[in-house]
Amino acid sequence: MSKHTKGGKMIALMLIVLCLGILIVIFLGFRCKPKDQVSQLDRVEYTGPKPELKQFGDLVPADFDRHPIWVNCHVIDYEQPWYQETDEETFRPWLEDSPADPSVTMFLVKARFTLADGSTLSGFLTPQLPEASETDGNLGIIQPQLFLPNGRLVSFWFGIMSPAQEYLDQFYAELGKSQDQIFPISFSAEEHLATGIVTGQIPGFCSQAKNATIMVKK
Repeated sequence: MSKHTKGGKMIALMLIVLCLGILIVIFLGFRCKPKDQVSQLDRVEYTGPKPELKQFGDLVPADFDRHPIWVNCHVIDYEQPWYQETDEETFRPWLEDSPADPSVTMFLVKARFTLADGSTLSGFLTPQLPEASETDGNLGIIQPQLFLPNGRLVSFWFGIMSPAQEYLDQFYAELGKSQDQIFPISFSAEEHLATGIVTGQIPGFCSQAKNATIMVKK
């Protein structure tokens, strides 16, 4: 065997050892990464038993008392054996660490609503990334949802539709308050539940005209 052949094999062996060493260092570095430095994306896959599944419209205040964060199943649970039981409006409790990161997927987080007269009610909202702040005036991205004392869910964003007067009348009747006592409503997610945009103000029942103008109805 020539010196050149032996030299070539030696170099190849050294390269293999070097590559293995680099892979081991990377692996150990990941395993030893402090928990607070592991991103949500590193631990988003759910590996437990089948969780509680609920449709958006079936969520009630007690659900957020038990689990203050709910996550949409439609994207992150695609590989789960129970995925066929879900659709775009199916949510489950978020059992990972908080705060939830809106860059991962859609979350619903428990929120506090403060009426103009200072009284408070509970509800939830959808956290959004900071870059969405340019459009948060129309409430369309953060979708605040308020629970009335009877548990009925009230939305304040109607897209291109205008809310029916009957809807508004029922809202005022349930609260027993005037427009000035209710609006504007300030809202905020409970502390440490989510990052991103988690606060805002509701001027009334909002919709969007064809020219993108925000219409407010009280």
